Amino acid sequence: MEQSTASVVQGGELAEDAGQALVRFERVVEDLAKLVCGISQSSRGQMAQAYSVARTMNEFQRNTTEARAGTQEAAGVIGDSTQLAADLRTSVSKFRLTDSDPIGSTVIGLPSAAEAVDGGARVSAIDGDQVQAPHTA
Repeated sequence: MEQSTASVVQGGELAEDAGQALVRFERVVEDLAKLVCGISQSSRGQMAQAYSVARTMNEFQRNTTEARAGTQEAAGVIGDSTQLAADLRTSVSKFRLTDSDPIGSTVIGLPSAAEAVDGGARVSAIDGDQVQAPHTA
């Protein structure tokens, strides 16, 4: 009987130990569940930040594309202006006022001070040939 009582006591102690082990196991499972929830929330936050970064990068790319197009357009306009200036310089370089005509006094198509005095504006071409403007009376 004594042995039976000892077996019952020993069984009770084992049951008590098992109960405490289950309590510890439950705490570990609860801690793990809290950690998993924290990881999940962290992942959602990081996903939202990644989405925000992707949106910002797309906006930056769109702005860069627009800026590149504007720069290319400006370069084209500058190239056209440069060509127009060169063409104008070439066109105007064929004509110059003679030394006897005061600077800025002759405007093509309008009478100058020289026309009022001697009846015609003198214009010379680059090749040195004198050209006499017709007299407008």
